[in-house]
Amino acid sequence: MWGGKRVSVVLMTYAERDSIRGVIDGFFETGVVDEVLVVNNNAEAGTEEEIAQTKARQVFESRQGYGYATRRGMLEASGELIVIAEPDGTFVPEDIRKLLVYSDECDAVFGTRTTRELIWHGANMEWFLRWGNWAVAKLIEILFNTSHLTALFDRVIIASGTSNRQTKALASSVRDKVKEGGGDIVSTEGEDIGEWVLVDCGDAVVHILQPALRQYYNLEEIWGDKPVRVKLANPSPFGGARSSEPDEEDEEEQEPAVVRPARRAPARRR
Repeated sequence: MWGGKRVSVVLMTYAERDSIRGVIDGFFETGVVDEVLVVNNNAEAGTEEEIAQTKARQVFESRQGYGYATRRGMLEASGELIVIAEPDGTFVPEDIRKLLVYSDECDAVFGTRTTRELIWHGANMEWFLRWGNWAVAKLIEILFNTSHLTALFDRVIIASGTSNRQTKALASSVRDKVKEGGGDIVSTEGEDIGEWVLVDCGDAVVHILQPALRQYYNLEEIWGDKPVRVKLANPSPFGGARSSEPDEEDEEEQEPAVVRPARRAPARRR
């Protein structure tokens, strides 16, 4: 309970069997959490048994993806204040108070675990986890468009490459085309590994992911029910990497998936 309001913690799980029990217990030990709701998103074997040994409530979401699991959790949670976290051990449950303290003033509060100076030595926060969490958090911020936010970017472009070589080649092609058109490249991240390459073009940010990561983070789902145009690229020199499955009318068009963030009125301050 916080300020007379019930607090629910929503944990989405897929591959956190070894850490989830300790995380759940940690949230209950804070003394401010009334409910821990675990969304089992086709989690690895043994996860369900670990959850059963705690006081958490478990629900199942068969549609694979971070977005599906998050939305299911928010619909199922009974608390008036809902805190969304991951049970992978990269959050300290006691830090929940740092979010709740702002709940009287703000409709939504976003924490960060991606600021380089605040990442503990040895933490499970490799570059793709930092960028993945940054991307999801910033996209949600855009949807709320609160007065606390700074300008970010106008478009998110999402594409897939089936190998490290393809993602790197696609990123290189993006940079070349942007420069040919007179644009600037702010930065490129992730090319050393190639599983998730991010090209920051200023007004647009391009995410090029291998299929497993794209399915897990499911960035397109962040927009909820807002229509998203997804087009299939024709076979290319990069081995036919495609953005997603097409509409029939788009099969011959050569464009990656382009998602325009929804613009909403600023959230009211209480």
